Amino acid sequence: MCTCCTPAKRYHKFCIGFHGNKARVECRPVRDYLRRNQLVIYLQNSLTKGQENLRKLLISVTKREKKLEKALISKANVQGQNLRQYYSILNQMGVARNAWFGNYNGNQARIVMTQTEKFEQLDAANTCPRIHHLVTAIKKLGNLQHYTAAKFLTDEQIEDLKILIEDFVQHMVNNLDDTNVTPKAHYLLHIHENAERYKTLGLISEQAIEALHAFVNSIYSRASFFKKEDRDEWVMKYIFRQNILKDMSKKE
Repeated sequence: MCTCCTPAKRYHKFCIGFHGNKARVECRPVRDYLRRNQLVIYLQNSLTKGQENLRKLLISVTKREKKLEKALISKANVQGQNLRQYYSILNQMGVARNAWFGNYNGNQARIVMTQTEKFEQLDAANTCPRIHHLVTAIKKLGNLQHYTAAKFLTDEQIEDLKILIEDFVQHMVNNLDDTNVTPKAHYLLHIHENAERYKTLGLISEQAIEALHAFVNSIYSRASFFKKEDRDEWVMKYIFRQNILKDMSKKE
């Protein structure tokens, strides 16, 4: 209620913005406030402030969750028999220990998929059906991975690839149907189409030139005397010349 009129006028606290927080409310400043549309500005600022506070809260919660996760993992690493076995297997494979915290890189994933039988040493793989099914799924992916080499495939290999894909999909449906299907995982349903069309998988992907990355990095510093926009061109020309020399040195 206002303090300037008799009888006192009533205002909704929400409708008069920050005036609603005052001990004494007078009609004139409230009318000016509403006439200048300051309520909208007040609400927008309040909303922005609330969103910023929420953002900071979410960041704080995320940080705390990560700290808690690391603490739990650290404790499990010391006390959990299954994780000790798991890390031991990774070390045998030559896969970085910190891969547990994130995604495997390409080389690590290939090692895991092609040496999956080592995970059968896990006690959990024999006592927990889900882990057993996960190990089996990775093993089936490893079988598919053999067909992604940088080479052409025969018709028989393409047919085998199609059978392996169907087998993997059926295994996931029957045993791990609650697993989230990512776009990359869904693409497995279509790779046999590319294999039939191009007669290869590895030769139409970037996998065939992965080995060039280290070589390019090793010579990139030699092009530092160029401007940045000319550096890549020099590297490409250098590699082209190296290829010519290599081809010319081959015996017919």
